[in-house]
Amino acid sequence: MSSNDKTNVTHYLDSCHRVATAVTFQTVDKDHPLYMTFATTQTTAVQLQWNRLFIRQEDTMLTVNDLMTQVPNTVTPETPLRNVIGLMKTGGYRQIPVLNKGKLVGMITDRDIRLVMNSPMVLHERAQDEDILNEVIVESCMTPNPITVTPDTPAYRAAEILSMYKFGALPVVDEDTLVGIITVTDYLRYFSTNYRES
Repeated sequence: MSSNDKTNVTHYLDSCHRVATAVTFQTVDKDHPLYMTFATTQTTAVQLQWNRLFIRQEDTMLTVNDLMTQVPNTVTPETPLRNVIGLMKTGGYRQIPVLNKGKLVGMITDRDIRLVMNSPMVLHERAQDEDILNEVIVESCMTPNPITVTPDTPAYRAAEILSMYKFGALPVVDEDTLVGIITVTDYLRYFSTNYRES
């Protein structure tokens, strides 16, 4: 790929804010709005690079199962925030599924924790932060009943959900059992691994 074509593709994807969706196309979906926009605004050469970058020769659709992190770490509704922060720091996570007796009941994110610690609705001294970390539990600040996907969900559909709702991750459920989590980082890792310039 020439440097000019690569720059054109990058600028186009950045302007659309749809990198995660774009990189998961495994067949050309000419009805997809992203492809239609691309086809009417870019040169023929760049259109060919689109096909070359985002379509596999075997024409198989990429699914959530191909990208997700399996058997993710979880917490319970009764877990103190201090423990959640420790788990996030240790594992490098920003989102953690919340299970109650094996059933998915919510998601807790680093943003949820920041809102609790810095909420303008709850005035407190910094010295009280330690008490908050020890006494506030996941159930009080998690997102309950999160949107989920299945392992068979097309990867571009999951990317659309992440983009639409500005989520950083989605829990992956198979027959009411949590089997994984798919994150924006998973998409970026896939892109960097599979489309790295040789």
